[in-house]
Amino acid sequence: MSEYVQKLYEVEEECRADELVAGGLTLADIGRVKIAGPVCLKRGTLLMSSGEVFVPASASVASADEVSILAEDVDLLEGEEFKFAGYFGGVFKGSAVILPYETEDDDHEALLGELEVKLRQQKIRIV
Repeated sequence: MSEYVQKLYEVEEECRADELVAGGLTLADIGRVKIAGPVCLKRGTLLMSSGEVFVPASASVASADEVSILAEDVDLLEGEEFKFAGYFGGVFKGSAVILPYETEDDDHEALLGELEVKLRQQKIRIV
C-alpha cells in the first residue's frame, strides 16, 4: 500500500500563528493521523483515536486514548484511507476549534472547558 504525505512546513523551530494556531507550536507537535473515508472535515476539527484510525470527536472524547486537531482539510471517498497532518500539542484559538458533536444549542466555550483536562494531558491548550 502506498503512503501519500504532504509537507506542510519548512520551519525548523516554531510555526507561525494564524486563525487556528495561537502559538507555542513546534514541529515536534505535528504528527500524522490516519483517517478513513467517507469523510469531509475542515482544518481545526477535533479528532480522537479509534484504534489506528482517527475519527471526528464524539461526546465521549474525554475517554479517548489520544486526541488531535486536524491541520488541513480532508475530503475522502468511501474506501479511501490516508495519513494527514494533525496537531498533538500547542496553543490554539478556541473559536477556531471545531467540535463535530456540537449542536446549535450548545455553548462552545463550555464544551471546550469540559475538555480542558483531556487536552492538557496531551499538551494542547485552548485560549
